[in-house]
Amino acid sequence: MPSAKVAGAAIWLLAILMSPPPSFGQTPVQDVQNALSQVTKAAAEVTSQVQQASQQAQAKVNELPQPSIEPKPQMEAVSEGERTHLCGKITAFTGHAQSEELKYSRLALATIVLAAGLALVGSIASFLAKNKTAGVISLVVAATVGFSNAYPIGPVADFYRSLAGQANALSVECDYTKPYTINAYASNLNQLKLLYVYEDKRPGLGSYRLSTDDLTKQLQVVRTTANNLTNAVTENALDDLTEERSARRVAKAPKKD
Repeated sequence: MPSAKVAGAAIWLLAILMSPPPSFGQTPVQDVQNALSQVTKAAAEVTSQVQQASQQAQAKVNELPQPSIEPKPQMEAVSEGERTHLCGKITAFTGHAQSEELKYSRLALATIVLAAGLALVGSIASFLAKNKTAGVISLVVAATVGFSNAYPIGPVADFYRSLAGQANALSVECDYTKPYTINAYASNLNQLKLLYVYEDKRPGLGSYRLSTDDLTKQLQVVRTTANNLTNAVTENALDDLTEERSARRVAKAPKKD
């Protein structure tokens, strides 16, 4: 009868034989191809959303620069003029979103102050036995509160605040990315398109839903896939450089007789 050690060794050997073979990492070229596929897929999703957007949003997108911005598996820089033009568009959208956020924030505050002030005046009028005045003021207060409930002024302000934050982050990315490659340019352009598309999805009459969470996810997908492609291209370039240097050392090495 085999000993416990022999039995344990047999079980260990059997487990090794039945286990799947180890998976090796992909080559830098395969990493570039996979990253390029992800970027292309993300860009296609942005294009699909633009096509489904309103005519107003599509018109804004059509005003953007329309160069050949296909992502490429190599590092190619964009001209400073193209970069400045796109960064200017992003900055303009940031200012627009901040202006809308300020407008709706003030409108929400004014509505609250107006309703509170009228309620106080109505209470005073009722206390002074001015029933008609108090009744009219009560109706105005009810209409003001009803309007603020039907049209979500506060959520619209929150929506534009989030939109302005995303646009501001994109503006910083556009201004400070070095080197500013075609892939970075395409990423920033697609993110700006998403901002235009999602502005149409702001809360409206009877709708309080904020779509900014979906926007954040979409922007992050575009940004991350572009970064993955840049990293893969860089790694592939370093791998090629290492191979080239190794080949040079072998060529320069003295030959043995």
